[in-house]
Amino acid sequence: MTALTARASAIGGGVLVAIGCVALVVALAGADAAREALGLTFPGLPRTLGSAEEVFAANARLLGVTAIAAAVATLLRGTGWAGRVPVALCDLALALGCALHVLLVGAALGGYGAKALAYILPHGPVELAGFSIGLALYAEARVGRLTARAAVGPVVLAIALLAVAAGLEVFTGA
Repeated sequence: MTALTARASAIGGGVLVAIGCVALVVALAGADAAREALGLTFPGLPRTLGSAEEVFAANARLLGVTAIAAAVATLLRGTGWAGRVPVALCDLALALGCALHVLLVGAALGGYGAKALAYILPHGPVELAGFSIGLALYAEARVGRLTARAAVGPVVLAIALLAVAAGLEVFTGA
């Protein structure tokens, strides 16, 4: 197992545990409040290629943010204080984005249970794998172990996973 694979697995596992913890707390302490706050209706997506393209484009933009952050971390590594500030801002942006998604998915699962799970499967784990690869690339760049050449394969894999996830979300989701 490569360092990148191990890191992506740890990130994905950590996100799943965090979502599960949020879901458990919400289910035990505030399912009604979560449903009221979220107001989800679960209408589903139109089963069209256009819908799949829109889902993929939205996810690809999020993956692009991690790729830009990885480039910033790589380019500014070793530049002293001036380089630390933009990298810290990247850390903050990625952490907030991840936390928001964990809270929303966890609250949906805790508030709606099996109904929410039906909308998350089967695409959710595939999507999480794609994003975990992107975040692992950032983490590797952050510690100086990422080269542009080494990033190409994982980026292509992450993009492919997000494309598959978009298809699954649109054409097989609840």
